[in-house]
Amino acid sequence: RRHSVGRSPFMGGQPAEFRLTQAPASSGDPTLIVSVRGDLAGASRFVGVHLNDQLVATLFVADGLACGEATQIRNIIIPKAQYEAARQSGQVVVRLAPSPFIGACPTSSARVSWHVPTFRDCDQDGQWDNCQIHADPFLDCNRNGTIDGCEPPLPDCDGDGIPNACVLLANPQHDCNGNGIPDSCDIAANSSLDCDADGKLDTCQIALDALLDCNQNGTLDACEPDFSDCNANGVSDPCEILADPSLDLNADNVLDSCSLGVGYFNLDGIVDGADLGVLLAVWGLKNPEIGDLSGDGVVDGADLSILLGNWGVVQP
Repeated sequence: RRHSVGRSPFMGGQPAEFRLTQAPASSGDPTLIVSVRGDLAGASRFVGVHLNDQLVATLFVADGLACGEATQIRNIIIPKAQYEAARQSGQVVVRLAPSPFIGACPTSSARVSWHVPTFRDCDQDGQWDNCQIHADPFLDCNRNGTIDGCEPPLPDCDGDGIPNACVLLANPQHDCNGNGIPDSCDIAANSSLDCDADGKLDTCQIALDALLDCNQNGTLDACEPDFSDCNANGVSDPCEILADPSLDLNADNVLDSCSLGVGYFNLDGIVDGADLGVLLAVWGLKNPEIGDLSGDGVVDGADLSILLGNWGVVQP
């Protein structure tokens, strides 16, 4: 609460003006408390109360006391919007304008006080909202400083009873594009946003790994008609080769590792006697760089069978 210094004398033709400095922001309707002592008995002896030159109340019209009697106190509720407009204008000025018929009185005085609420209890549970929110942030999922229960229902795109804002407060990663809507709802509304149906927005995947969209057309390479991924690592072969040309030493646009897996050991594009010679040269070796076509960790008859099965195959 803020109190002014008393002003006296207080009589007709001598208004008292009070200025509220460093006015605090209000979370509700402030109360202006007017305290007056003076010649106020009689209907013609009233006091007009102005806030920034706007009349907000007329006091003591029929209930004022004469000189020398008790100080009279009246409370005036000022709408929050009016108070905030005055505050944001840079000044909050209260002017008490006594009617011309109020005479001089040796004990006259006037003062004002402000009671500005700075904490809210919108759900009227006896607890300040900001304290409740501090203790449990999920009471204010949209983080606007108001308990969600005091607002209209928050959007719930999937109808699971949990507002979008609460889902994202608990798991911010569920909104990778930062539009305030869970990615699952974006995808449900437009399945083309997840062309490979892996539950992740394509744009976010591309943003994290540009190699997933080697031609930079905004579509995952895996969703393109000509997608090729011979080593099944999720990255298109042309992208891997573009990033590291050493993966295709013979420049045939096929990963050498895939060619070696078929039996093109000399990378000439045909399985023939030259490749058989390479296989025999590493016969019996464990975990060789080439030759282990079966993937069992040793070059043996199993690999020979695979090579002969691919005999004469020309790489397309």
